[in-house]
Amino acid sequence: MAHQIDTTYDRVYSIEGTEWHGLAQQVQSIGDDEFDSLSHDIKEVELNPVIDGVVVPFPNHKLLVADVSKSRPDIENKFVPLHIPKAKYGVIDNRQVIDCMKKSFTDFGVKITTAGTLDCLKKFFV
Repeated sequence: MAHQIDTTYDRVYSIEGTEWHGLAQQVQSIGDDEFDSLSHDIKEVELNPVIDGVVVPFPNHKLLVADVSKSRPDIENKFVPLHIPKAKYGVIDNRQVIDCMKKSFTDFGVKITTAGTLDCLKKFFV
């Protein structure tokens, strides 16, 4: 899977065609509907795995999980693990990136030609 697209979770949209090994979904334009399906709520939860029957807390780390219940109602498993950063790490979600880009590029006539997620929602691009 060199393209890093997990077809259960990831979506790639393109106005150019079906690049990404034929896995991109060709659309007329990439707008709010497409961005909504790429914008997942991120849950930050304590990291307390059970190892050999013992709960081992990691107070300086947390688990980031994508909650896809709103963005991708078609997915049965609503929580997808993303990353284990240090506790001080701050999340910038995909919607914040999208909104910033749209606002920044409004006066420049920039057209978004492709957007998506890769590696089971771990990577986002526009």
